[in-house]
Amino acid sequence: MLALALTLGVSGCAQTLEWENWDKPKKEWAGDRAECRASAEKLINKEQAHSSVFNPQERGALEQQFTLFDARKQRDEFYKECLRDKGYKPVKAQARAE
Repeated sequence: MLALALTLGVSGCAQTLEWENWDKPKKEWAGDRAECRASAEKLINKEQAHSSVFNPQERGALEQQFTLFDARKQRDEFYKECLRDKGYKPVKAQARAE
């Protein structure tokens, strides 16, 4: 329950960003995002496979939740770094009318 509350509290404070690169055609943006997402996922999975820190058998439930949170945070950083390397810049997401 505490882990859920912490996750909701942290995600509630998160600012939504969009990534733009006006040196590239907009139709390429989705492909670049997908490529960076896959690359970040692959890196974090590789790191998890080679690190005892991510071994769930050695951790309690709360520790597992924090370890998973840290892995997701690291994956997100890999993703952002990949986009920056491709020339993208983060911008505040515009509120869309429903």
